[in-house]
Amino acid sequence: MLTWLSDTCRTIPSDYANILRFCTLTGLRLDEAFQSIHLIQNDPAKYLNKGRLTLEHFQYPSIFVRRTKKAFISLVTEEILKLAKDSPDCGYNAFRLMLKRRDFIEHGLLSQDILHLSSHEWHRV
Repeated sequence: MLTWLSDTCRTIPSDYANILRFCTLTGLRLDEAFQSIHLIQNDPAKYLNKGRLTLEHFQYPSIFVRRTKKAFISLVTEEILKLAKDSPDCGYNAFRLMLKRRDFIEHGLLSQDILHLSSHEWHRV
């Protein structure tokens, strides 16, 4: 999985690769990562605690607090924030279509299950 991630990030446009990197480093599911990037770009005052360098997901429970996986905060660095700021503010479907156009979705390599793995789960694969 990490080989696929590395190969894909080298091949796709860097702004889209930033989304995959952000998702991996924060441990958020892909759809949560898109929402997080959107909030960083559009509502950082409420979402980003600059003093503690944390993303406060608990401010948006309908997005991040789920029955099966709850994300309350993410620890970030300036580099991780830069990844989010340099990423396009797009959704899952636009991202999936970009990968499909570039033939990265083949043989089940990019199923929703794989995209929703957190970085911790990727290390166990």
